[in-house]
Amino acid sequence: MRFCAEVRCYLCGRISGAWTWSSEGSSGERGVLVVPGRAVRQVCWLWQVRCAHCGGAVFLDEVQPVRPLPNPLEWRPRRRGRPPKAAQPQAG
Repeated sequence: MRFCAEVRCYLCGRISGAWTWSSEGSSGERGVLVVPGRAVRQVCWLWQVRCAHCGGAVFLDEVQPVRPLPNPLEWRPRRRGRPPKAAQPQAG
């Protein structure tokens, strides 16, 4: 299972990004930092992360479990040609 939390600054209170980590043998100290507004993902330790605005220390706020996506449905395009008689509506 994976977890996700907001990374919030102690000094200015702004959100510096989102922190995701796996619960398998990990306490959340090492994870992936996703910075909003940028397409950058960093794998690092939590103690290395600083506030993007003021450079202050950060903490994890509102930890939530991330549910895996359900299995994708198989999509088959419609077959070409006339539908079989069993699928045609009864005229009558």
